[in-house]
Amino acid sequence: MVEPEPVKQKLMPDETAPEEEIVAYLKEQDSVCTMMGDQLFSCVSCHTGLKHSQEFYAHFRSEDHCKNAENPLSLPSNREWRQYVDLSDVFEHGEGLFKCLPCNSDLLISTELDLHLSLAEHMYRNIDESKDFRICSLLPLKPPICTTDSCQTCLATDLDLKIHDRYKHKKVQEFSSDEIENLNTLSQARNLEMVTDMKNVRGRILELLPGDGNIGLIQLPQSDQQYINVLFDISTLVMPDKKETLVESVCVGYPVLINCVQMEPKSPGYSANINYYASCVTIGDEDEHSAMPKTYERMFESMRRTITEAQKLSQAALKVQLQLHADGRPTPLFHTFADTLENEACVVVMKNQSCMLVKSLNSNMHAVQVLESMLITENNHETSTETFEVGQTLFVNGLLVDPNLPTQYLVTGCWTNNHMPVIPREKLALKAVVMFQSIVKSYCMEPDLIPFLDEHVVNSW
Repeated sequence: MVEPEPVKQKLMPDETAPEEEIVAYLKEQDSVCTMMGDQLFSCVSCHTGLKHSQEFYAHFRSEDHCKNAENPLSLPSNREWRQYVDLSDVFEHGEGLFKCLPCNSDLLISTELDLHLSLAEHMYRNIDESKDFRICSLLPLKPPICTTDSCQTCLATDLDLKIHDRYKHKKVQEFSSDEIENLNTLSQARNLEMVTDMKNVRGRILELLPGDGNIGLIQLPQSDQQYINVLFDISTLVMPDKKETLVESVCVGYPVLINCVQMEPKSPGYSANINYYASCVTIGDEDEHSAMPKTYERMFESMRRTITEAQKLSQAALKVQLQLHADGRPTPLFHTFADTLENEACVVVMKNQSCMLVKSLNSNMHAVQVLESMLITENNHETSTETFEVGQTLFVNGLLVDPNLPTQYLVTGCWTNNHMPVIPREKLALKAVVMFQSIVKSYCMEPDLIPFLDEHVVNSW
C-alpha cells in the first residue's frame, strides 16, 4: 500500500517578509483568529485582543507566545483574567492597553476595560447591526508608538509618547532662561510659602509618568486654585492589594493621604513646579498611614537611584508640558481648574445609557454623572433624586479627577430643586474613580464636538 505523502508545513516567514506572505501564513494557524477582511488578528492561546498584522506577528514569534501555545490551559497568573472577558471586539495596543472598537473608546487599562465591558451603553453598541461597518471605518488604527531608533514602545497617550521620547531618546537639557521665567510665571504654587515638610495632607494622583510604570505625581490643593505637586514612586505606596507597578495599582484621580519633604538642592524652574518628594502615600485604610518623620537627606541616601531617575523623568514631563501649554494644549501640570465644584450652573449636552455629560455655563469645563449602579462613597450610590434630559439646566457638585482629559470632573451631586450635599474627596469610593476614567475615555473625549444647544437655552439660565 502506498502511503500518502505528509502534508508540508509552511515555514514561518521572516519578520521582514511581505505582509501578504505573513497574513497567508497566519491564516493557516489554528491558534490565530482573523477578522475585518484580514486586517485584525487575535491569538487564541494567549487570549490577546485584536492587533494589526505587524504587531500581531511580533507577538506570534515571541517566546511568551511559544510558551503559552505549548500549554494553553496554564496561563501566567497576570493573564488569567483574560479567560473571563470577551476580547473579540477589543483592540490591544502592546501589552495591556485596550480599545473597545464598537464604542471607539480611547485606550483603557485592564481595570477600566473590565468595567467598560459591563456598561449598558457598551452592551447596546455591541449588538448594533452597524457595528462591523463602524469598526471597519476606524481601520487602520494608529495608536501612540515610539518609532525612534526602532524602539517600538507602545504608549497610552500622545502626551506619554512625547514624554517617553524626551526621556529615552533625547538629552534632557537644563531649562533655558526663557523656560525658567515661564515656569516660574506659570507655577501653580507661585504665591505659596513652602515649608520643609508636610504630614498627613490630602490630595489626588495627578499623573502616572511613562517608563517602568512606577513614578507618578500627586497634586495637593491649596487656596485660590493653587496646587503643590509632589513626586512619588511605588516604594512609598501603602494600599490594600498593591500590585507590582503603579499603573496596575492606582488610577489618576485616586484620593491620597501623604507625607512629603522638599527636595534639595533647588533647581531653577523645576523646583517652582515640582518641589516635594513623598515619603509615604496611603490609599484606603488611613490607619496604616505612617507617622514616621523622614528627612530628604535620609530618603536620598537610601533611594538615590530611584529619586534621581524620578527627577529626570519628571523634568522631561515638565519640559514637554511647558511646550504643549505654549501651543494651547491642556496639560496636567499647568491646568487652571478648581479642585471642587459647588453649586456650579451647568447644562446637559449629552446623555446615553451609562452617563450624562454636562457643561459649565461659566467656564470651559465638563463633568460626567455616572448613570450605572455605582457607590459614589462606601455607603451611598445616589448623586441625584431627579432625572434630566439634554438641554436642561441644573446645579452640580463635583470633584476634579483628571485635568488632562477633556471631561475633567466627576459629578457627585446634581439638582434643580432637591439640593445635594457636598462629598469630600476622601470619602470618594476608588471604584468611582475607575468608573469615571472608563466612561470618559469611552464616551466623553470630544465634548466640544457634540452639537451644542441654541444660544437662548444657555442664556435662559
